[in-house]
Amino acid sequence: MGLERQRDGVVTLNPDEEVQARLRLIFATFTALGSARAGRTSLAREQVRMPSRPVRGPAPHDTVWNPPRSRTIRRMLHNPAYAGAYAYGQRGVDPARQQPGRRRSGVVQMPLEQWAVCLQDVYPASMTWDTSLAHRARLQANRHWSGQGGPGVPREGQALLQGIAICGRCGRRMQRRYSGPQGDFPVYRCGLEAQDYGGAQCQEVRAPGVDQAVAALVLEALVPERIALALQALGQLEREMDALEHQWQLRLARARYAAQRAQRQYNAAEPAHRLVARTLESQWEAALRAVESTERDYETWTRENRAHITAQEQQEMLALGEDLPRVWHAETTTNADRKHLLRFVVQEVIVDQKRFRGKVWLQINWQTGARSEHEIIRHAVSDRAHSEGERVQERIGQLPAPRQTDRQIAEVLHTAGDCTTYGQRFRPQNIWYLRGKWGLPNSKERGLRPDRLRWDDGA
Repeated sequence: MGLERQRDGVVTLNPDEEVQARLRLIFATFTALGSARAGRTSLAREQVRMPSRPVRGPAPHDTVWNPPRSRTIRRMLHNPAYAGAYAYGQRGVDPARQQPGRRRSGVVQMPLEQWAVCLQDVYPASMTWDTSLAHRARLQANRHWSGQGGPGVPREGQALLQGIAICGRCGRRMQRRYSGPQGDFPVYRCGLEAQDYGGAQCQEVRAPGVDQAVAALVLEALVPERIALALQALGQLEREMDALEHQWQLRLARARYAAQRAQRQYNAAEPAHRLVARTLESQWEAALRAVESTERDYETWTRENRAHITAQEQQEMLALGEDLPRVWHAETTTNADRKHLLRFVVQEVIVDQKRFRGKVWLQINWQTGARSEHEIIRHAVSDRAHSEGERVQERIGQLPAPRQTDRQIAEVLHTAGDCTTYGQRFRPQNIWYLRGKWGLPNSKERGLRPDRLRWDDGA
């Protein structure tokens, strides 16, 4: 749709300015959102239609404006002609997928390196070749099959590391599942070995503790860039508003041109030819109604989306951008928004909870190429998995049992910062259980009190 072949065989950009601006808007929307479906939703929300030119009947073929479709956006992003390249052999036949009696069965999309011909800088380009390759890689990464393939598109689930959590035992991409009575407790699970080959499950890590630790590290890493991020977000918002304003002006210009053209056709008709005049008059009236409808839609859009941001709004956005934790924890920030922000700075997170006793080992691979290792204490189910179990046992054993009750020992451990496997403070019941399990001497609380007064006869 963005190219047009002239009579002499020269290929040029579509001379329609609105078509070219609409294509640039579609590509920019995908770059910002990273998903064809999200781009379609954004375009539909702004009442932006996509151009097409059905090849039916004699040339020239008119431009038709259709509602946005994610399938059409994906097809445009995969088309190398928009990057100025001529390609041949993008599709091939897979004999394993062919079906007897069906001539077009088994046709599959071939990888770029297996194309028969790929010549760059042949056509006028709407985007660079590197941008086209980045779009194709993003679409491929959005595809996610049970731990294989890419990380997938950020969704609304509670698991913050959805798609970027890597198993530290086998290197596979970890799956996510939800447990609990209401099915709303996220867990990262690596069970492909057991699912595919009947082996043992690698590991299963509870998501809340890991997500909180990673989120805190990301917010801490972005502290020096908060002002720059706020200014960048403000500039991006203004550019988006300007682009949408330009699209509306082009729509108004097209509608007004159609009305003026219908008027000229009506004026050029012979008045005595009433059949033709009535038809042209009805077409003129329909064009005028289309202009009025477009102007009303534009006024509604202007009221709901002001094209220019006031100085006060700019100051509020800058103050909000500098307070990034407030934006992160805001109720209006969705889980998908947090995942998008996380993926801007984090490439993947390697998780291993079996490397150290009672701890979860993390390795964050940042987008800059840097790596950082971290350890967090996990809530273990048994005291055998307690991260500081040996130290707690040694400390309890060092306390003088004849003079220390379970309650006093619990207070000593609480003062020292020790906690149970569930992250709670020790209680006397816990000390009594651990003493009995470890074979440590016990003392009753009444044993430290003086005996009651007795009569001389011993009563």
